[in-house]
Amino acid sequence: MKYFKARPSSLGKLMSKSKKPGELSQTCITYLKNWYAGDTEELDSKYLTKGILLENEAIKAYKNEDIYSNEWLVGTPDVILENSIIDTKCAWNR
Repeated sequence: MKYFKARPSSLGKLMSKSKKPGELSQTCITYLKNWYAGDTEELDSKYLTKGILLENEAIKAYKNEDIYSNEWLVGTPDVILENSIIDTKCAWNR
């Protein structure tokens, strides 16, 4: 059996509001079906490529390479400070 563990970037889809109280949203249901089926779409754009290429430069001073995980989530925070976690993004333009 394949066990589900979310990446923080997917929480918006998983926690989207349902039209009917007490039920999962259609966005969440679709996301979970695709995840369990292994049906994932690769994203590619000049904007995403730039961000990926520049991310390590942007966080070089505080680079974290440790993977953190609990019962529900798994991920690698970009920068871990004493009282906060920073998710670094590299904008396409100013």
